[in-house]
Amino acid sequence: MKYILIVTMLILLSFFSCSKIVCGCEPLPPEPAYTALVVEANNIDCNRSLIRIEPIDTARLRLQTGLSGDHFIVDQLTSALQVNNQKIAIAIKAMPPAEDFNCTTLGPAYTHVKTIYAIERF
Repeated sequence: MKYILIVTMLILLSFFSCSKIVCGCEPLPPEPAYTALVVEANNIDCNRSLIRIEPIDTARLRLQTGLSGDHFIVDQLTSALQVNNQKIAIAIKAMPPAEDFNCTTLGPAYTHVKTIYAIERF
């Protein structure tokens, strides 16, 4: 009887001691997220942000999305992240033709992409 009580207590204790929350941090964004840097918060040609994907992620970006290059004009980037030299983790996709926007031809032409989500990284 004594052992049954101990085993029962251990089982109950194990149910309440385990938790899925490891820390009080925000959950990580779903993949794929690419590390990037905001080069220009407001590009003069498009009135949108210009980002540069870090070199370690450019090959993965090309494989997963088919987009080539490392500089992109991003649409729908939150205003809190539109700061020069801001490091971000961002998920992007190719801009659908129906949602594409026009830019002036005064500067270099960068590929337009749509932001799925973006968060600040440190």
